[in-house]
Amino acid sequence: MTVSEKIIEYQKLQRKAKECLSILEVNIGKVKANTDKSTNLSELPTNVLKDNLEKLNNMQIHINELNDIHKKTKKIICSLNKDEKKEFEQLGLLNDDES
Repeated sequence: MTVSEKIIEYQKLQRKAKECLSILEVNIGKVKANTDKSTNLSELPTNVLKDNLEKLNNMQIHINELNDIHKKTKKIICSLNKDEKKEFEQLGLLNDDES
C-alpha cells in the first residue's frame, strides 16, 4: 500500500469512526430519555423497553465496528516508516501518543 493509499484509508476509517460515535451518542440519548420518563424501570411500557433493547443492540453493533476500525488504524500506523509517519503528522492524522 502506498503512502497516499494509507492516508486515504486512514481518513476513511476516521470518518467511519466519527459516524459510529455520532450514532452511539444519539442512541444513548434516546435510551436515557426513555428511562428518564420513569423512576422505576419496571413501570416502563413494553414498547419503550423493546425500543431501548433495539437501541442497545444497535449500539453493540457500532461498538464492535469501532473496535474493528481501531484495529485497522493501528495496523496502518504500525506499517508506517519514518517518512510516512512524518507525512501523517504533517497532515494532522496522528496524535502524540500514536507517533
